[in-house]
Amino acid sequence: MTDHDDVLDPLLAALRADVPAMADTAFAGGRARLVTAIDTPTDTQTDWENPMTVTITPISQEVERPRKPRWGTLTAVAATVAALAAGAVFVTTTGTGDDAPVGSPNAIVVDLGNGHTITVDQPTLAPGQYRLEESHTWAISAGIGAVFRGEGFRDTWSPAEWTDEWQQTFRPGGIEVISGNEQDAAAARELAEKAEEVRGPCGQFGNYVDLDGNPDPPCDGDGWTAVEGSGGVGSPEFFAKLPTDPQALYEKIKENVGDSGVDPHLQALITGSGLLQPTAPPEVRATIFRALALIPGVQLKENVRNLDGQAGLAFIIDAKAVDQTYTRIVDPATGAVIGERKTDAGTESSNIATTWSVVDGIGVKPGN
Repeated sequence: MTDHDDVLDPLLAALRADVPAMADTAFAGGRARLVTAIDTPTDTQTDWENPMTVTITPISQEVERPRKPRWGTLTAVAATVAALAAGAVFVTTTGTGDDAPVGSPNAIVVDLGNGHTITVDQPTLAPGQYRLEESHTWAISAGIGAVFRGEGFRDTWSPAEWTDEWQQTFRPGGIEVISGNEQDAAAARELAEKAEEVRGPCGQFGNYVDLDGNPDPPCDGDGWTAVEGSGGVGSPEFFAKLPTDPQALYEKIKENVGDSGVDPHLQALITGSGLLQPTAPPEVRATIFRALALIPGVQLKENVRNLDGQAGLAFIIDAKAVDQTYTRIVDPATGAVIGERKTDAGTESSNIATTWSVVDGIGVKPGN
């Protein structure tokens, strides 16, 4: 435990009460960036060829300005925002090395090499329909006097039009006390993971502010801040401006990783796969997958099961130097992200399973 852990962990647990929940990986990354900012008085840039080597260099004018840490990034745990796109997009793949399946104009077969392929597809939503993402999570959290493993269920309804109203609900499930007093764990859980229902346009739930107290503008559409765990999801315009070449997109991902103190290749997988948001169209997601396959050290593994037992193709980074492993699981038949897992020092710190469906109204569940 670092010198800051005994201060940060209780503070973060207390602050989370008023902040919408986010992915455990984004929380961990934000926390690590804060600790690094406290400990490091100078700007740093990671050496990508030697990931654990840090050199002092001036910030390039070509790199986007560093982002200030956001309270949303520092104060919530558990649940990922990773998804398929909503709405129909006709795709041609001339010159990409991918194949467009006959009879499925929305689909792209992405060849990732070594026999690994993903078919990126999405349903066409009729008027009034929504994509429903149902996530089931177990994640370790720390409160004052206790460490516990908590279960949560998060549902997100995304419309065909990004600017229309979205809905997200959360309810806590079981709890397992890892250390400390059971009453303290229960109190911390109640403070951090209250049941809630929120709505907002552009996938933006609640009000986010940076460390200067400046609020995020509504529907700013910056997909990188969504990766960080604050703000809304990326707008169609944001995704249209991303590089269409996988190598160029990988370089863009590297620019936005920053120096969090985490292995940069592991962080690149977290950041890059975080772009798989509801507004990313199929051709963009195809490029994202191909860029993820370029990350040094990434492993592609078939038939990896998520928390609920569904098997998919996994993108894995095992960062032995920092004793962390990150896994993102994708349904190879649709390109939907169906799982996420993180381990720290051999202990599973978060595990998420996600299922997808199309429903006939906001707040509606399948079969209702």
